[in-house]
Amino acid sequence: MTPSSPPSASRAYSDQLYRWNGLPASRLAWLASELDVAERATGPERKRVLNALGKALDREAATAADAKPVRARSNVVRALAIAER
Repeated sequence: MTPSSPPSASRAYSDQLYRWNGLPASRLAWLASELDVAERATGPERKRVLNALGKALDREAATAADAKPVRARSNVVRALAIAER
């Protein structure tokens, strides 16, 4: 895995969200699916997917049981998008 590979950090954070009930199971499944899409994408498409995922996680934080870890995941995803060339 390269440093810009979404699963490297974001999947670990998603596991924490699962353990802490930070998001409903259906939303965690959605997050895993979107990370799969980002992992398969390259270049500008990966950047687009990661940016969209970051925005969606920001919206999820508004209704999450604990918004702070959801925002942290958003920040990780956005950092990956910025690092993408």
